[in-house]
Amino acid sequence: MIAGRARTETMALTVVGLACALVSSAAFWLHMLGWVQMPFFITVIGWPSIVLMLIIGLFSWQRKLSFWRRFRAGVVGGAVALIAYDGIRFGLHSLRMFEFYPFQSHRVFGYLITGEPISSQAAAVTGWLYHFWNGFSFAIIYALIAGPARWYWGWVWAMILEIAMLFTYPSLLDITLNLGFVGVSLIGHTAFGVALGLTVSSMVREGE
Repeated sequence: MIAGRARTETMALTVVGLACALVSSAAFWLHMLGWVQMPFFITVIGWPSIVLMLIIGLFSWQRKLSFWRRFRAGVVGGAVALIAYDGIRFGLHSLRMFEFYPFQSHRVFGYLITGEPISSQAAAVTGWLYHFWNGFSFAIIYALIAGPARWYWGWVWAMILEIAMLFTYPSLLDITLNLGFVGVSLIGHTAFGVALGLTVSSMVREGE
């Protein structure tokens, strides 16, 4: 009976967790489709979803549910993957290997959320915060679905994100689709996926 209840709770938490993690992407897509503006959606749905995610994480930790292992792996994996992703893109930009500024989209996101000019400090800070929110959300989604899967599935997940970016950013964010954009994006997502896959796989397996 206890084991059955734990499984039911874990399944319910996983569904809620995935829904919460999808909110950051939904904020962008609903805005682009003209259905709900990002500032309103983030205020009404975004912030509550982050709080709810933290609550169910703490609840699963207190209940010692398997959801906690995957949630924790997603958070840690997200941090490691974001460091790898942004670090290697910053390195590529510093070495001038590609004629593309890799953080251009952050200010655009900041503008969409705040309404402030793209060149403003408010747009820059808000854009970076949204970038981190997205990164952790993608990592948690992967951890909840893939869990102990082999590390290379993290790379596969990152390539799915890469394809989505290549098909949407040029048209929706007015970013030129050229070798610089593709090269920086591909290398960055490769680093993100490998770091995420290795971290999540090792953490979830160690806990089982």
